[in-house]
Amino acid sequence: MTIPSLLRLFPLVFSMALSLPAATQPGEGAAASRIPSLAVNDLIGHGLTESEAMTLSDVLRSRLMETKKFKVMERSEMEMILKEQSFQQSGACNEEACMVEMGQLLGIEQLLAGSIGKVGRAFSINVRIISVQSGEIIRSVSHNYTGPVENLLTSEINVVAKKIAGIPLAIEPRPVAVPEKRKGNKLRRGVIVSSMAVLAAGGGIAAFILLRKEDEPEAPTSTVEVQWKF
Repeated sequence: MTIPSLLRLFPLVFSMALSLPAATQPGEGAAASRIPSLAVNDLIGHGLTESEAMTLSDVLRSRLMETKKFKVMERSEMEMILKEQSFQQSGACNEEACMVEMGQLLGIEQLLAGSIGKVGRAFSINVRIISVQSGEIIRSVSHNYTGPVENLLTSEINVVAKKIAGIPLAIEPRPVAVPEKRKGNKLRRGVIVSSMAVLAAGGGIAAFILLRKEDEPEAPTSTVEVQWKF
């Protein structure tokens, strides 16, 4: 083949080389996109009814699905498999040995279990994920919250799910204090002076001072503690 012929073929060979995919290490792409399978055991309720604990467990399961960090097993599928396997448990399955046995029967890689307690308006959520293969705790999350119970469904369970999935929480901007509308427990004093007519016996002035204290209700607060092990 002559040199002019090789020069004419060079653009074609060059374009074909550019179209080839970049070389990757064996298993590199699979490892990066691998999502572990996870089953969520019902949370144990302390100070809550069984139905309330079950509802919060279902919400947590749904929020974990939305993170797309786990292949979360549906409750109905869990119940069907455990029933077929005649899985028997005495009390709540919250110990590592019971969790591993349940996870093996379900055929999943990770299992989440925990509890939620209520004292007055304060709630405490404690959950952990174990590896079914090794029985070790992979991650644990503790979340304390004080406020209306409705916020558990609308926001607080979502916070727990994001912490479990390792998703950073967005920092909400704090409102700027306005001098005319101060927040918190501030003592606002107003003085009203009223003068009376001069009395016939000698006259005098009466003054009245009105003190007014305005209190705002305490805003809901929450704290989160996360521990994980790889």
